[in-house]
Amino acid sequence: RFGSRLGDGALGLLKASLGDESMGIRLATIQGLADLGDYSAFDLIEDIASQPASEESVAAAAELARLGRDKGERLLVEALSDERPVIRKSVMLMLERGKVAARRKLLMERLSDKSKEVSLLAAHLLRNDRDAREDVIKTLKDIARVDEKLADEANAALANLGDRRAVFGIEARLRAG
Repeated sequence: RFGSRLGDGALGLLKASLGDESMGIRLATIQGLADLGDYSAFDLIEDIASQPASEESVAAAAELARLGRDKGERLLVEALSDERPVIRKSVMLMLERGKVAARRKLLMERLSDKSKEVSLLAAHLLRNDRDAREDVIKTLKDIARVDEKLADEANAALANLGDRRAVFGIEARLRAG
């Protein structure tokens, strides 16, 4: 863990890293702050999570949820309503990290998202959920039918789920191409 290995002065080092130009560094820093177990770090994470929806605020909300703070889960659920698909996708990826109790329900709702990219990610995240299988397959078939840009990825996911038509479609496209 990034934060727990820094020793004395870690909070100051991590605070400075929040301004890094690299998104990856900033996201790792938020996780490091949570790992410190320091109350002033928790306050900083809460401040970040409470900012307007961004990848950083979503990551901070997930850390709060992981630490058992209700506010983190509430902020993640609110961010799922953001108009930007990138934020909704970020939330979906963080639901697991935040150990959000309603994860499955929230992902099921995203299967019918207005953005096919968001729906595709939800289908991928639910692919091993037996109870969601029919809905996942229906979503993937819909995406493959209506979104040319995402059709190959949706068909590959269908093939991985054992859909014979998708396998034949992929083979036909490979032979033709």
